[in-house]
Parts: sequence; C-alpha cells; structure tokens
Amino acid sequence: MGKELEDALRYGMVHPHAQPIVDLRTGAPLGMELLFRTRPGVLQGIRPDLSINVAEEVGLIDAIGFEMLRGACRLLKEPAIAGSDLVINVNLSVHQLLREDFPDEVAQLLAAEAVDASRICLEITESRWLDPDGPSRVLLNRLVDQGFSLALDDFGTCYASLLRLRSVPFRHVKVDKTFVQEVEESEEAFALCRAMFEMAKAYGIQVTAEGVETPEQRRILEEVGYIRGQGYLFARPTPLEETPALMMELQRSARRAALN
Repeated sequence: MGKELEDALRYGMVHPHAQPIVDLRTGAPLGMELLFRTRPGVLQGIRPDLSINVAEEVGLIDAIGFEMLRGACRLLKEPAIAGSDLVINVNLSVHQLLREDFPDEVAQLLAAEAVDASRICLEITESRWLDPDGPSRVLLNRLVDQGFSLALDDFGTCYASLLRLRSVPFRHVKVDKTFVQEVEESEEAFALCRAMFEMAKAYGIQVTAEGVETPEQRRILEEVGYIRGQGYLFARPTPLEETPALMMELQRSARRAALN
C-alpha cells in the first residue's frame, strides 16, 4: 500500500473531502473537517484511516499533511467560503509535531497561498505521545502564536484528558463518535458525554460531537448543552469542488427552518 500512496501523491490522485461541522440547534454550518481520500480506483477498498497508518509507517505522512493543507487553502479561496467566517479543520500527525521546522514550513505555505492561519484549525488526535511536558507542547504553542487554533480530536479515548486541557492551548475538543453513537442506549455513554462537555466548558473550550447519525442523538446532545456537531445526519464527506455548494445549501436550509 505504501507504493500506491506514493504514486497517488506523485500523480495528483489525492482527493480531499470535507465534512461540515454544524450548529446542532439550527443546522447552519460553522466549519468543516478535511478528510483524506484518493480518487476513485486508487486504494480500492482500503479504509482511509488505515491509509494514514501506512503513511506514517512509510514516511509519507508529511507529504499527505501538506497536500491536505494545500486543499484547505484552495477551499478558502472559493468565493462562498472566502466571504464567510467558516474555519477548516486539518488533521495534524503527532509525527509532524516532532519536527522543529514544521511551523516554519506551514507558515511558508500559507504565505505563498495568501491564506490567514486563523481560518485553519489543526486537529491533534489524543495520544500518549502528546506529552504536555515534551517538545510537542513547544511546537503547538508556536503554531498558536502563528494564528492557528487547535482542536483535540477523539477526546475521551485516551488517558489524562484533563491534564492535556490544562497544559496545551486547545480551543476545541471533539468528543469521539464511540460515545456519541451509544448515547441513546447507554447511560454510561450519556454520562461520559455530559462529563466531557462540562469538563471542556469549565476551561472555556468549544466542544464538537463527532459521528452524529440520528435525530435522537442530536436531541440528547442538545439537551446536554452541545452546540457543535458533525456526522452523517448532516452530510457525508464531500469532494472539495462540491463543498461550497453544500455549505450554501446548509445555510439556506437553516434560514428556511428558522422561518417555520
């Protein structure tokens, strides 16, 4: 698979998709997450998350990460996106956090594309490798100083969540879909979703529920206090060229709903 990934990058076959992040109360778009995909026929039948794991193993994760950032820059230049306050989330690998020159390279890319860092939120997956006392913390602070916001992804799936919220300048956390998709049937999942929301709220951090798939999940999350949600209930990941139209349609639907 490593050779296929290398060829996809070399021949322009990486095809990022975007999935909206919406206001649970209205359905209006608040932003979107960029997701790694390849064009049809490439990596056939291989899950995207497995592709990312392989990319890390064979040393291609930097190239994929920058391709995703370039995709975010292209999208931010689309008139329907450029004229809005939508923020694009791009996933950041822990491997990238171990490279001291990474913030400088990202800054150069955004300068060349004439894109403001404040329009991009970097998502970091919660991991035991994200040592709050290690070099990654210094790098994260450098990225924040450049204007990026940070989101802690898959919140709740690893240890020491509270410690990470206290020690790293995250502005957002994303509650893992494992909890969200069990919130209807499981009292434990409901209690955990509520506890994670209250924990983040106590630190002034915005919370997004990932993997929202049913109206009942949405209703329960709203009752807990969640405002931001992401999942198939609102939209599936969409190719970048179709994303501006999707965002405009979500905005129109929210306005129509507000009038009813």
